[in-house]
Amino acid sequence: MLSKGVFVYSKTPGKPPSASALRKTYQVMRSDLNIKGTLYGGRMMYLLDEIAATIAEKHTEKVCATLLVDQLKFIAPAYRDDFLIFEGAVNRAWNSSVEIGIKVSAHAPKTRKLRHIVSAYFTFVAVDESGRPVSVPPLTPVTQAEHKRYLEADERRAQRLAGNKK
Repeated sequence: MLSKGVFVYSKTPGKPPSASALRKTYQVMRSDLNIKGTLYGGRMMYLLDEIAATIAEKHTEKVCATLLVDQLKFIAPAYRDDFLIFEGAVNRAWNSSVEIGIKVSAHAPKTRKLRHIVSAYFTFVAVDESGRPVSVPPLTPVTQAEHKRYLEADERRAQRLAGNKK
């Protein structure tokens, strides 16, 4: 039901995406650059995984392991001294897993322009001390944008599961 821009998805109490959402900045240093003078793709992947894991563990309150990276898109390069702005949140929680969406923008201090450079989706599984999957708290989207991401996460999951059956 939608009321004044707020969406209440289910009667089952769950955590809102805002409870574990994260915004983090990182300045690109010379040691982060490849021979072309742009940020190493592997360095970006490391930063993304680290931030996504923090979000997953904040939502689940459990140790989480990266299950997969889905649709990692490098849209534009990052350069030395750029400030990277990572914005991420849980899009959906299932039985023992969560999908995290992260958008990365780069702010160039010289030009003061902000540009979208990376988008990615990560799926994490919550595990116990033995490494076995454990249940996670449900997610309750509140805003229309959160609800849209919630539904899109289900679509991506259905596509992945259909692809696994081939």
